[in-house]
Amino acid sequence: KEMKKALTQGLRKAGNKVKTAIRKELKQSVTGSNKITSNKYNDTLQQGVRTTKVKEVDGQIITHVTISSNNKKGSGSFRLKFFDKGTNVRYAETLNGKPLKKKRKTGAIKAYNFFQRGLDVSANEFNKTLETEINKAVDKINNKKK
Repeated sequence: KEMKKALTQGLRKAGNKVKTAIRKELKQSVTGSNKITSNKYNDTLQQGVRTTKVKEVDGQIITHVTISSNNKKGSGSFRLKFFDKGTNVRYAETLNGKPLKKKRKTGAIKAYNFFQRGLDVSANEFNKTLETEINKAVDKINNKKK
């Protein structure tokens, strides 16, 4: 029971370090990701990088770090996947409900790949954190048995 608690605590701490690294990469890649940039959205892009609860699935204890929208009204975090993967060039075919003679180019979003870079940067730190937490738990268990 104590070992499971230690694993859960270690995964939570390690997952939060990964989340922090991804948010740091996002901040470096996308200007204004830590600010509310318009009246249209009421949260920052960084709030869309989340960790899930640590849970047991099929006998394994897991956690996820995800890019997701919180589905609240006014949340702009759905845009994160566009900044991470990029988009193709988009065209407008109508203007005010009327068809245009020639399609108008409305732009594309460059792929920043901040999620993968954040994972690469924090992989060693994740393992170290998890290992230290497990070692602390083992030492604590050994000290109780003495």
